[in-house]
Amino acid sequence: MKRQQTQQQSQDDPTFQITWEDQQKINTFSRLNLRFNELDKEITQIKEEINKINDASDEIFISDDINFVVGEIFVEVDTDKAEKLLENKKDGLKKDLKEKQKEYKDIENKMKELKAHLYGRFGTNINLEER
Repeated sequence: MKRQQTQQQSQDDPTFQITWEDQQKINTFSRLNLRFNELDKEITQIKEEINKINDASDEIFISDDINFVVGEIFVEVDTDKAEKLLENKKDGLKKDLKEKQKEYKDIENKMKELKAHLYGRFGTNINLEER
């Protein structure tokens, strides 16, 4: 009962004290939020790259001369070799995408937990939402 009163007072009183643990949770949330946004961009880029590879795979059947980019140069390859190279690249991207999506979900869950705790502690005195 007393704890509820204290929490209610802290939510209504803008001058309440922030503990070291609270500050650590806020900092953790901030770091997770930054990584969350980075992962969102990386996932989008990987999906776009996979779409480009799919388009390139479709174009192989139309074209006779195939130039594959290796580093900064173009190398002429036959159709079978080009398909293999594209498939290997696509498999690597799919693996990377799966790892990033797992990390994204883990961070999202951890952020939800921190957000619930911090809003429970600070109420409307803290804003954890993106603009």
